[in-house]
Amino acid sequence: MVLCVAVHRGASFLGGNMAQAPRVLVVDDEQLDRWILCHALRDARCEVLEASNGLEAISLIEREDPDLVFLDLHMKRLDGFAVLEQLEKIGATCQVVIVSCELNPKLQWRALKLGAVEFLNKPVSVEQLTAAVLRLTGQADPQARASADAQA
Repeated sequence: MVLCVAVHRGASFLGGNMAQAPRVLVVDDEQLDRWILCHALRDARCEVLEASNGLEAISLIEREDPDLVFLDLHMKRLDGFAVLEQLEKIGATCQVVIVSCELNPKLQWRALKLGAVEFLNKPVSVEQLTAAVLRLTGQADPQARASADAQA
């Protein structure tokens, strides 16, 4: 199962005074997981795109040039590790956050070594997801960043 959320620029985010709303690409081969994350991100006023596998994710990332990607590690068509490797090969500039139920520290470390910037364990709360988007897109104020770091 792979979850991939990519963030780009848009209108208002979370109903606040921020000038740019993230465009979010959610990629997960588990339809229910993808729906839950897309729904939460739409409620947070993100623009949401979705794909059902890593191959679709790479294609969308190349076309949309996202800022942020949330990626689970286990998926049948191009797993998260292969997506990370491909992102490096194509020179993608997006930040990658792993969102997975993978508890093996060696696999978590491997993902971080391949370029992921953070690891969130499933199930991910709406607050954790939103905090990560704010923190990694630089839209959170220092107090919100401290709160987000405490939740992560």
